[in-house]
Amino acid sequence: MKSYEFNFPLFMPNSENNIEFIYPVPKLKEEIAVKVNKGEKIDATSDTFIFVEGKLIIHRRAVYSYSN
Repeated sequence: MKSYEFNFPLFMPNSENNIEFIYPVPKLKEEIAVKVNKGEKIDATSDTFIFVEGKLIIHRRAVYSYSN
């Protein structure tokens, strides 16, 4: 399990904004890399939590399925 924490800058209310964050992705574990190379199906999930002033405003859960 990996966890990343980001602090976003303040945006002006009622404005449209674009922001891009680039960060290194950890190297795949050997057992997962073997599955990928064999073309085996891999399932994964992720959760994103967005807080504003200490209050949870968005919880986004994603389910991924990778296969050849």
